[in-house]
Amino acid sequence: MVWKVARAHFGESIVSRVIEGGKIEMVKDTRTRREKIKETLRELVGAGVLPTTCTLICLWTPIAIQNNIVEPCWDCHDFEAAAVHEIGHILGLNHPNLMGTVDGFPIGNNSYNTMLASNEGVKAVDLPDQPEDLCYHPLDYVEAGAWPDADDLTSEGVRNSIMEALTEHNPKVCLQPDDIEGLYNIYPRCDGRGITVSTEDTANCFKSDLNFGWVRVLVYIALPIMLLLFIQLLCLSGLNRHREEHEAELVENVEQAKQAENKAHKRSVEANQKAVRVEKALEEQIATEEQRVEQLAQERAAKIIQNQLRKRRSSIGAGPPVRASAVDAKVQYA
Repeated sequence: MVWKVARAHFGESIVSRVIEGGKIEMVKDTRTRREKIKETLRELVGAGVLPTTCTLICLWTPIAIQNNIVEPCWDCHDFEAAAVHEIGHILGLNHPNLMGTVDGFPIGNNSYNTMLASNEGVKAVDLPDQPEDLCYHPLDYVEAGAWPDADDLTSEGVRNSIMEALTEHNPKVCLQPDDIEGLYNIYPRCDGRGITVSTEDTANCFKSDLNFGWVRVLVYIALPIMLLLFIQLLCLSGLNRHREEHEAELVENVEQAKQAENKAHKRSVEANQKAVRVEKALEEQIATEEQRVEQLAQERAAKIIQNQLRKRRSSIGAGPPVRASAVDAKVQYA
């Protein structure tokens, strides 16, 4: 008999079964919800842990890679670069390529220090050709615009800077010469040392390797796979426990059936023995009954003979007694 689920509801289902002759009969599914869940889990586990896991991985991995790894990397934000950029705003630096202001204040402009501007960072203040008041009044030597001798001018006419209006795809967190010059003009140092920029100098460019790509792979790929395996192991554990309980129940039923069979066999043997005893008793009763009937017949015949003798005596009177034969008594008795 083949069963096929046709429609499911909460608590009951309508199923169809193929009976003899190819006819289809619609009947009500009497299985409980727990039984349905167990059968579903058995179907999943029956396919095998490894094939089921591979199937779920193939369904989940492309979506996870696209939504959580590939797509965010096209619109990703570098937190460290953004933090350095915002700290620059706190220190008083503006966007060189997109000047802005607060309401009520004039819009600023790009500027450079004619005595400190350098492609390496800033020049030292104690050089022979530097003014004596450069350290104490650096803003007196500031002019509007970008330094014309800079070798890092962009297409927008400004120098490369961490302060450019970039919150996405910021190339690096390193301070550029324009950034160092701006900070020195706002917060000058009078020890005479020049500040240079170098991508190898950790004082100017500190970029930690956080391996966010591997972290994303671990979070969005490895952990779901481990979770799927854990769920399947839980399902297998539950099904194994259910199978063990079912086998124990079957063993108990077999033992009960054997006990019932033994009791039935014992009762059957006792019934046969009782029947034999009853049969022997009946045979003995029949045999004794025949003897008793024969004895009763003889006694009855004797009485009849005596009665006949009395009658004859009374009819003859004083004549000699006539002896009746046993045949006549038996004829009368019969």
